[in-house]
Amino acid sequence: MNNLRATLFFLPLVLTLFVSVSCDRKPEKLVPEKETEELPRQAEEPAGLAQQLQDVRYSQTKDGRLQWELTAKSVQQVIEGPTSMQNVTMTYYAADGKATVLTADSGAYDSASNNAALRGNILVKTSDGGSVRTDVLEWNQKAGVLRGLGEVTITKGHTVIQGKGFELSPELETFKMYHVKGTIHRGDVNP
Repeated sequence: MNNLRATLFFLPLVLTLFVSVSCDRKPEKLVPEKETEELPRQAEEPAGLAQQLQDVRYSQTKDGRLQWELTAKSVQQVIEGPTSMQNVTMTYYAADGKATVLTADSGAYDSASNNAALRGNILVKTSDGGSVRTDVLEWNQKAGVLRGLGEVTITKGHTVIQGKGFELSPELETFKMYHVKGTIHRGDVNP
């Protein structure tokens, strides 16, 4: 269970990098919202399955303020290899109370490398009406880079920017998008 808690701690942290460069603060403690039940083992489960959980919900609070929540329909942890999640939702709450919500069909975290990935129908929505859609998000711990692979669409108001892939480096505070096309409307840009 400790490896699963570490996994569920790190994945939201990586996802939060996408919505806030100020994620250099480490959570004090990860505590499950409610007890989750281990599902009974079935013959078709992969070899080396350590545990499988259903309807998982984790959250982080600091000084009484909710910082983030992670929910997943199911989580599978194997003895050697990545931990996988299905139907992932991550909500990050900024200090001013604004929320950013990220959803994906699936996610995986490799505790050996601290690399993480989200796949399928990824949508990030901000409370100010902005959104990002892409196919794959991958965090590379060694490089300190979050990559969006495949088609990427960033929308805010009437502004729509499209591209094929991006790289975000929270440490360097850089964002690169490739094969960009779109129109930026003055009213949609923050001063």
